[in-house]
Amino acid sequence: MNSNIHNKKRNSMLMYEFLIHMISKTLVENDKKRQNIILSIIKKFYKPDTELYKEFRLANALYKTSVTAASTASSILFETKNALRNINLNKLNKEKSSLIREVNYRLNDESFYDQSVQDYRAIATIQTLFNEWYDVNNLNIEKLAEYEDKVTNWLITNKKQLVESETSDDESGTVRIISKLLNQKFNEKYAGILNTEQKAIIRAYTISEKLGDDSIKVYLNEIRTNLLKKLDTFVLTENKQDDRLIEVRQSLLQENIDDITTDTITRFLLYSQLSDELQHEGVTDGK
Repeated sequence: MNSNIHNKKRNSMLMYEFLIHMISKTLVENDKKRQNIILSIIKKFYKPDTELYKEFRLANALYKTSVTAASTASSILFETKNALRNINLNKLNKEKSSLIREVNYRLNDESFYDQSVQDYRAIATIQTLFNEWYDVNNLNIEKLAEYEDKVTNWLITNKKQLVESETSDDESGTVRIISKLLNQKFNEKYAGILNTEQKAIIRAYTISEKLGDDSIKVYLNEIRTNLLKKLDTFVLTENKQDDRLIEVRQSLLQENIDDITTDTITRFLLYSQLSDELQHEGVTDGK
């Protein structure tokens, strides 16, 4: 293998990010068929007993970890390198090839590999360092030092904590009503303007689907509580009753978070955008 060349198709973390971005797009488009395809791909390849998931977890840990001292970063790299030795490389490469085939044939989307990913360079550098560690028979000390130095610098970078993770009209017309309250660009260029909370919703939903836990329920309940406070504050501040906002508030109260579907997630993506719009108007949740 030529480990000096980064191949984004064989980058376990980038592939996961691409899949997450695609889910956000299909949720908005209410494309349930593609939603199910993407979720099935994630469940198949990013489950705990796969080598791909083992590598992904290590890369993701390096990506999200922040330390203050270079010596601590060096210790983390040392432990990560030792953990990588437990990965079966033959199996890992076969899993990556299978993942690429499934994405190509089941999604058949020419733009899949061209999606914009935050901190692409850092994610690519981490994978390239892993490749250098794997390629013990062709060790390039100069390159190894270069990539270890880059990842060390990333670890000691003061970055914000990243969130773990992770439309059809209903009877009351909630989605239609909320959409009218939003900026037109939301429907036209949604994929490019996902706010931080919307990305977190997608991640939390995907992780909950994969692991079968209730973290998404807790998160959606928090979003609902904060938006209800903002809506109440808006009504008090403006000193008027807005029928549309009143109906949105009622719909929020009626959301069944115990039974979450893709339609539920779509509505909460819209709720989140509305929350942003209220924030821009100077409305807070009263914290």
